[in-house]
Amino acid sequence: MGAVFVGGTTSLSGIATSVTAAASGRAELAVSNAVGSIAVKTAFLAVADMAYRKAHLGHAAASAENLVMGAFLMTLLAIPLMAIGPPQIAVLGVHPASLVLIAAYVAGIRLVSLTHEMPM
Repeated sequence: MGAVFVGGTTSLSGIATSVTAAASGRAELAVSNAVGSIAVKTAFLAVADMAYRKAHLGHAAASAENLVMGAFLMTLLAIPLMAIGPPQIAVLGVHPASLVLIAAYVAGIRLVSLTHEMPM
């Protein structure tokens, strides 16, 4: 759960930017800010790997929680990408994929928590 709190805290500026952009009608900026942030943070794992001299960073950090978190991230990223293709629908102005994304986030956090309680 610490990863969720640290990730959420360090992402507050990006969250504010995306929400503000969406509220002002700049949908492309809202989405590209969120996805671009994830891409940059992921790319910087290479820099962190260079700084961590004891072993390959991925190997040193290998854990059930990190594997589940990686799969969780890919799932969350796939949901909005899948919503781009089909006909645009909305319920009260909200695309159903947004509701699925929230539900997937809650379920994923629960799964990561369970993985922590029952490690490999």
